[in-house]
Amino acid sequence: QSIPVKLGINKEPDDIYLIESMLAIHGNRLTGIASELNKLRVHHREILDNLPIGIISTDQTGEVLKWNATIAQYTSISAETATGGFINDLSEPWRSAIGSFVKSGESNIDNLRLELNGQVRWFSLQKSVEQNIEGATDIVLLIEDQTQSVALTQNSIDNERLASVGRLAAGVAHEIGNPVTGIACLAQNLQHETEPDQIAQSAQHILYQTERINLIVQSLIDFSRGDQKAHKPAQPVNLYDAANEAIQLLALSNPAPTVEFVCDIDNQLVILGDYHQLIQVFLNLLSNGRDASPMGGQII
Repeated sequence: QSIPVKLGINKEPDDIYLIESMLAIHGNRLTGIASELNKLRVHHREILDNLPIGIISTDQTGEVLKWNATIAQYTSISAETATGGFINDLSEPWRSAIGSFVKSGESNIDNLRLELNGQVRWFSLQKSVEQNIEGATDIVLLIEDQTQSVALTQNSIDNERLASVGRLAAGVAHEIGNPVTGIACLAQNLQHETEPDQIAQSAQHILYQTERINLIVQSLIDFSRGDQKAHKPAQPVNLYDAANEAIQLLALSNPAPTVEFVCDIDNQLVILGDYHQLIQVFLNLLSNGRDASPMGGQII
């Protein structure tokens, strides 16, 4: 069978889309094996179009050969608009995200954060590079929306944080009770003080105890609100400070220590990360270590 393609004098059928369009128009005129092969081609194309994962196929020049319905939904770019165009012609943030991934030597990326229409969404990208029968390089990209999975993970972190806050609340109340008692005693004595030096000294003690309460409360508030910084860029974090704050929080939840915590981290060691999430990590590790250690043991 032949397909009645009418071409101009200087035009060559070197574009796959021309063949695809002719098959779509005249495919019903095929018979025998050609007809069966065309039906199989249409069936496979429908499978790719309807997969619940984004599929992009490009040639070595970056021209888009395949753009299925799911990636069209992700990007709000129709297959008709994307197919036959180039990756560099896509709108942002997809042009940078996909273009950088194609050029990189990585075969997959997890939890890629993109802002789309004012909303934050997370995607995983996988890449397969193959040579076609003509020796040219074709690239197939699989793109999956992981927003719900990331949200569930974040909710799990938030729930654990709230549970930790609940466990710490009794210890915080106990810890605050000591300086409050001290402030009450100092205030009672202050009304009987007459010497300026003694009054100033008592006032200084009251300020010290007040600051102690403020640090305890602020530490707990910062920890409980850690989710507010979950999507911000990584910041320099002093690991020694994060570990020590976790140790102090554990001390609040258990005023009678059963084990000794020793922080042997270089106090100049700084990494990029999230301070409050690192405290959560230290809290989980240290509390597990405490539960698994004998009375009077040491956790370094």
